[in-house]
Amino acid sequence: MDIIKVMIADDHEETRELIRKILLIQDDIEVVTDASDGIEAIQKYESEEIDVILMDINMPEMNGLEAADKLSSEYPDVTIVMMSVQNESEYLRKAMDSGARSYIVKPFDVDALSETIRSAYNKNRPKRANLSDINRSEGKIFSFYGSKGGVGKSVLAMNGSVILSSRTGVRTILVDLDLQFGDVGMLMNIKPRVTLNDALQPGAEDIYEQIESAIMKQSDQLDVLLAPKRPDQAEGIEASDIKTLLNWLKTKYDYVMVDLGTNYSEVTLSALDLSDEIFFVSTPDMLSIKNTRLGLDVMRSLDYDFDKVNLVLNRWTGKEKIKDADISRALGVEISAKVSDERKHMLEMINRGDPIAAEKRMKGSKFMKDMLKLMRKID
Repeated sequence: MDIIKVMIADDHEETRELIRKILLIQDDIEVVTDASDGIEAIQKYESEEIDVILMDINMPEMNGLEAADKLSSEYPDVTIVMMSVQNESEYLRKAMDSGARSYIVKPFDVDALSETIRSAYNKNRPKRANLSDINRSEGKIFSFYGSKGGVGKSVLAMNGSVILSSRTGVRTILVDLDLQFGDVGMLMNIKPRVTLNDALQPGAEDIYEQIESAIMKQSDQLDVLLAPKRPDQAEGIEASDIKTLLNWLKTKYDYVMVDLGTNYSEVTLSALDLSDEIFFVSTPDMLSIKNTRLGLDVMRSLDYDFDKVNLVLNRWTGKEKIKDADISRALGVEISAKVSDERKHMLEMINRGDPIAAEKRMKGSKFMKDMLKLMRKID
């Protein structure tokens, strides 16, 4: 019989003692330590072997939501049961957004508390075992962004995902975070049975199971998570949802490829903050360059690390009247890559819903050669 090792995090000593007494009669549950605030809970989790944390929401120094958010970001396999006197859906949503596996309302009886602990532990056990068995580092997040529509960022994200996933033993997922007008489903000829709207519905008993059920398989090593079907469905998705999503996907995939919208919404900023590399896509025309400059200025005002920002000039023909050196000077950044224009074949592929990278006859094209160079930058 497995013994579930529990930590109680609550700022009231009387509550901690009461919970100890409630759980003392359970043969399979052992309280190994406690904490009086979120900071102490994090420190003890890092130094001791703990299976489940009973975490109160309202604590001094660092509250339970903040502590759960930090723990779930650093330890994706952590099992947290949030406690509160508030029996409201908004509190439940906040708890799940912060990485909690379950939620229980005070006051609780012996059976309710012990069964909640067992349920959270058993549901999370396969994930804990899976993560401990995988001897590799976390995956990386690569975001494709453009401050003007029509520059081809979705096409680059799609083809880049196909290229990366073709490598032996590499798991890749393409996430369409252009929440209102995402095109990945259409570009890849995928009927959106389930989307991000389904993955991030509030009130899920297990948010990670809900996310997993919304992921669609494109090939053996490439999965896809599509944008909502309708623009209005994007309104319910918050930045905290995206943070939870991307941090969890990093534990499951080698590469998380993200296609972003063209604005600087809270959702977009959350994804950019978490990205290991950002591919800022532009085209060699004055309107696109103007918008790209404005977008880069916003990044500068937000103190972004420009070491991870890669300027990509898409649809490059070599016959442009404006030189790439002039573009670089106007934008204040070096051009990291140029991707050749392949408009004729690109339109054919888009209309069929096939990535160019999946077409054998296109392997020798300038576009594919440029894409392969671009993907080598992220190794």
